[in-house]
Amino acid sequence: MQGWETQGSGLFRGRISLFKPALKYLDKQDTVAVAHWCDNGQSKLDLLPTTNVEEAATTLEQVLAPTLNPDDHNRPGELALQKTLHLIVDATRSSEPEPLPVVIFLYGDWSGMPRAEADHFIDELLETSAIAFGLKDRRSPHMWWLPGEQKEVAHYIATETGGQYLVVTPETYAMGLGEILQQLHGRYELGSRPEALDGKRHKLRVKLADAVKTSTKECV
Repeated sequence: MQGWETQGSGLFRGRISLFKPALKYLDKQDTVAVAHWCDNGQSKLDLLPTTNVEEAATTLEQVLAPTLNPDDHNRPGELALQKTLHLIVDATRSSEPEPLPVVIFLYGDWSGMPRAEADHFIDELLETSAIAFGLKDRRSPHMWWLPGEQKEVAHYIATETGGQYLVVTPETYAMGLGEILQQLHGRYELGSRPEALDGKRHKLRVKLADAVKTSTKECV
């Protein structure tokens, strides 16, 4: 949007090529996709999952190119983000075999949303085993508080799904993305089968056996 070319997502405009060195961490079976939302209410899956990384980079630059000036920077943008998350979940569930979705926000995260609404979409993402990460340019403004709402929604989604939000500079764009991709390829999941499906989130507490604790200390 107008005036944000030097803030938020606008800082990534014209610099997507700086991320390319990190793409060496992608595996052959990995696919990439592009989606966006805007404060004018616009929401779109711009590129469906593909192994063509160059096409994804080109699409990202095309998405970042326009400058808009919406009349309302609040509710339309919140609803557009929600719609984009819906589109991502729907695309994941319609794929065969169903992939493990990873959302990486390129976003300064000057955002807010009622906590209940944010939690609803986090639950939907978790049902697909999704994990969210984010990259924020260090020059983006920081939101200290937002009365009555969950501030920095993308940060909140990343934390609640087990991901991270990294602060980067143009010199470290590739390093940040590379760190995320390496984490993803080195991850594993622990889970349990509940006695009854109640549609709620539950916390799992993992305790290491004494022998494992000793082994871990020796490795460190």
